[in-house]
Amino acid sequence: RATGRPGAGAAAGGGVVRLAQGDYVSGTIDLRSGVMLEVAEGARLLASTDLKDYPERRARRPTVQDSNMGMNQSLIFAERCTRVGVRGKGLIDGRGTPANFPGEETTGATPGRPFLIRMLDCSRVVIADVRLKDSPCWMQNYLNCEDLIVDGIHVENQANHNNDGIDIDGCRRVIVRNCFISAEDDALCFKGASQRPIDQVLVEHCRLYSTCNALKFGTDSQGDFRNVLVRHVEVGGPAADMRAMKRRKADGGISWESVDGATVERVLVHDAHIVRAESPLFLRLGDRGRVRPE
Repeated sequence: RATGRPGAGAAAGGGVVRLAQGDYVSGTIDLRSGVMLEVAEGARLLASTDLKDYPERRARRPTVQDSNMGMNQSLIFAERCTRVGVRGKGLIDGRGTPANFPGEETTGATPGRPFLIRMLDCSRVVIADVRLKDSPCWMQNYLNCEDLIVDGIHVENQANHNNDGIDIDGCRRVIVRNCFISAEDDALCFKGASQRPIDQVLVEHCRLYSTCNALKFGTDSQGDFRNVLVRHVEVGGPAADMRAMKRRKADGGISWESVDGATVERVLVHDAHIVRAESPLFLRLGDRGRVRPE
């Protein structure tokens, strides 16, 4: 039994919407300012497998992510909210297998495969302790957010194509710590598609595994990357005892790719253990001419 609704919590000035023990099946959940969604220990939030339960949420400030990739459906969505987040010791399961959400692997649009969490233009965001599993597409996307904390989450996104673990795009004042992420696509990816700079970021005490790139800057890089410290991390491909959709090695352990005009400066990776990676360190500077279509 749910002990509240996001809309009701916001109307009351904010609060916690708590899912206690048991299973809860849901389509899109729209968070509001001042609302924390808590999935308690023993509870599971299960994503609906009916695509009709995911109405489109088109960004009020379009970016290249929307126009090039059609990112318009999510299980948990927030836009222009403050003091918002997801926490708890429970599980959020996107049930994103190809049987439920079919689609081809692509660098373009991904129709019919929702994200698990997407937050746009938000501030004072907290994602803590929760377990996240098997999104139909990207697991998390935080775009142009400020004061973002991601702490102690456990992510397994090994169910479908384009299964990123966490994508942080044009955000300022960010902490990612004590996290485990295993992803079919990029595990922890910093992007600049929002055309805003990434600035003042700390990543520490994390284990990041991917069959693509474990720790990546780019390739979307319309905004600059500045003042980033990554320390005390293990990055690379998933170990033999971890779930994986394909081979065990990462394409890149640490990848810095500025191909849309971004400046990358004052970025330091310290005390990184790189395992099972075809390329432990990959650097790319280029111009692919990508702009946001009008």
